[in-house]
Amino acid sequence: MRYMADGALHPGSGGIDVNNAGFGPDNRIDNVVIKSINSDGGGAHYPSFGIRLQNEGAATVNGVDVTGMMSCIIASPATGQSVQAVKFGANNYCDAARANNIVLQPIGGGYIFDFHLTDMWVTNIGPTNTSGLILDDSRTVPAQLPTNIAGSIVGVKYMGGSLLSVTGQTGSGVQCAAPSAIDVTISGASIAGWNAGIDLAPGCSHWNISNNNSGAFGPFAFPPSVKTNQIGIRTQGGTSDYLDIHDNNLFGNTVAALADSGSSPGSGTHSVFHHNMNAGQSISSTAVGASPAAICATSHRDETHSIKQSASFNAAVTLTNAASGGAGSGPAFGMVTSAAAPLTVPLSANECMVVTWSGTEPNDVKTIH
Repeated sequence: MRYMADGALHPGSGGIDVNNAGFGPDNRIDNVVIKSINSDGGGAHYPSFGIRLQNEGAATVNGVDVTGMMSCIIASPATGQSVQAVKFGANNYCDAARANNIVLQPIGGGYIFDFHLTDMWVTNIGPTNTSGLILDDSRTVPAQLPTNIAGSIVGVKYMGGSLLSVTGQTGSGVQCAAPSAIDVTISGASIAGWNAGIDLAPGCSHWNISNNNSGAFGPFAFPPSVKTNQIGIRTQGGTSDYLDIHDNNLFGNTVAALADSGSSPGSGTHSVFHHNMNAGQSISSTAVGASPAAICATSHRDETHSIKQSASFNAAVTLTNAASGGAGSGPAFGMVTSAAAPLTVPLSANECMVVTWSGTEPNDVKTIH
C-alpha cells in the first residue's frame, strides 16, 4: 500500500482503518507492506497512520511492515467504542515514524484493554520530541466510561523487540502520560536513543518494568547520541505506586541510569526496585539514634547498613519488621564491639533492624542499591 495522502495536508489519512459498526467482529491483518516515502513531484508524503484501531473486539496483526508514517499504530476509541484483545505478533515493523510511533489514546468514554505487542521493531526519525510507545489518557472523560470497565487503558504488554530513536536523545522510548493506565508490562526490550528510555509521569502506577536493556544498546553508532539514552528509566514526581522495576540493564546512559523522583519514600510505599544493573548507589552516614534504634529499609530498594564508629562502643543488632519497631523482636543478627570490626547488615525492601548500643553512639553507613 502506497501513495496515501499527506497527513499534514489531510489529517486522518492512512493505510488501514479498523472501525467496526459494533462490538467485534474479529479482524486479521497479515502480510501487508504500508509504505509512504515517495516523491510524486511534491516531496515526500507522510500519512497520519499506518494502522488505526477505533472499534474492534479482537484483532491479530502479523507480518506487517509500516514505514514512513507520522504514526505507525494509533488506537483511539471514542465514547461507545473499544479496542480490546489486540495481538501484534511476530514480524511486525514500525519503521521511521516522524511523530509518536505507537499511540494508545482513548477519547471520551472509549477504552483499551488487553493490547499486546511482541518482538516489534520500532524506530523514530522525527525531528520533534516524540515517543516510541505512548499511553495517553489526556482526552479521556472517566465519567463517560461504562460502569463495568475498570479504566481507560488496562492490560498493555510490550514484550521483547526494540524501541530506537535517531532524533538525538529526545522523547521517550516508552511514555506513560496516562496515570489511569494500569496492568502495564514492559519486558525484554532494547531501548536506545531517547531522552528517557522509559518515562513515567506523576501518578503512573501498577507497572512492571523488567529485563530490559535501556541504555547504550542502539545498533546505530553515528551520531554518538543515537547509541544510548540520557536516562534509562525515569519516574517523575507525584503519587506513583505499585511499580515493580527490576533486573534491567541500564548501562551507558549519559545522565542517569535510574532517576526516581516519585513521592516519599521514593515511588510509593508498595513499589519495589531491585537488581537494576548500573543504577548506581546512594551512600549516606548518620548517627543511629537513641538506643534501641530501629532502622528500616525503604519499601522498594535493597540496602546495606554498616554499624561503625571511630571510638569504642558496643552494639547488638536484631532483625525485625516495620510493624514491631522498638526493641526488636526478630533473631539476633550479630554484635560489634569496636571500630575495627564494623557489622554489615543487608536489609531487603521493607526489612528492619534494631541496634541496641552502649558507649559512643555508632554511625549507620547506608548504601541504597
